[in-house]
Amino acid sequence: MVRSGFWSLLLLLLAGIVNGQDIMSDRLDERDGLQYVIGENVPFTGSAFTPYESGAIMIHAEYKKGKPHGKTITYYEWGKIQSIEEYEHGLLHGLITHIDSSGHLSAKLSYEKDYLNGPAEYYHPGKGIQSKGNYKDCKEDGWWYFYREDGSLEKKGRFVDASEEGWWKFYDPTGQLVREVFYENGELKYDVPL
Repeated sequence: MVRSGFWSLLLLLLAGIVNGQDIMSDRLDERDGLQYVIGENVPFTGSAFTPYESGAIMIHAEYKKGKPHGKTITYYEWGKIQSIEEYEHGLLHGLITHIDSSGHLSAKLSYEKDYLNGPAEYYHPGKGIQSKGNYKDCKEDGWWYFYREDGSLEKKGRFVDASEEGWWKFYDPTGQLVREVFYENGELKYDVPL
């Protein structure tokens, strides 16, 4: 593990020498919310990486005019990707992917200007989708679907501003509808077992 970390670090250092864009993050200094190469007065544009003590890469981030812009990739110490985040002008913007320590996808989230906005999917460890739906201004909004580990639909319903709204349907593992509940402004009004 230490060997692969050493070679990863060496390759990045050599790339930085050749193209002048990849640098270690300890060469950056934050001033007024922007990143600068120490001793320079122009906001940093390029890529910076932060290593673990072993030398393996922990974080590799792209910057434009001193702010995160492009991909930021976080790695587990053994070299596998932990997360991929997309930034635009210093704000989370685009698809964010999280991967658990076993290498399985754990979440895919959409961001717009630092806010959860758009489609989202969460996964059972090493299995399929656990839930999927939509966010609006960091709150669940619209239809959400929840699944068991075997992939069968467990329940579905609608959120409005992070509160359950309307009829929610619950299913047994065979897909048979077994219960319906009605919410109004997040408050349970009716519970109808079938």
